[in-house]
Amino acid sequence: MSWEHHERPHIVELGTERALFRLTKQLPDLVWNAVALEGNTFTLPEVRTLLDAGLFRGEGDAEGDGGGVRLMDGGFIPFDPADELGEAHADLLVSLQGLENPVEQALAYFCSATRSQFYFDGNKRTARLVASGLLLSHGYSALNIPHARQLEFNLALDELFRADDATALMDFLYDCLEESSQ
Repeated sequence: MSWEHHERPHIVELGTERALFRLTKQLPDLVWNAVALEGNTFTLPEVRTLLDAGLFRGEGDAEGDGGGVRLMDGGFIPFDPADELGEAHADLLVSLQGLENPVEQALAYFCSATRSQFYFDGNKRTARLVASGLLLSHGYSALNIPHARQLEFNLALDELFRADDATALMDFLYDCLEESSQ
């Protein structure tokens, strides 16, 4: 996977304490956007109620059976072979160390983890959580991808999967991060 390295918006570093404070205030919106992007019909007030009550948890085992990603135009991209994912993930972590900008590291992780499908399920969700953790640890806001921008997100994802080019997705993610950092 590659992307064009060109001028992107400057993302304001808030400091870890302020970034974590903003995260606690924005958590219902972040969760609602994440689940709405996947077609869940919970309303924002319902998400707030569930988060406040702690009425969520996962249990049990998960096993994958292969598969792939369906593109908006109906195309299909098969998953990378499972036996190659561990090495690919290790290679990704090494390559991220070559990026000096922590924002670029986090967003590149999101793109690569989404493209490689490292996780059994919830690859975009999990990649967004890891990217947000990287951002927060360096004093930046968490990554929020608004449901209202779903079409733009899906088009950028299609380009990522079809051409192995993350340029449009990196540009989109920088824009989302800049928006959520204000």
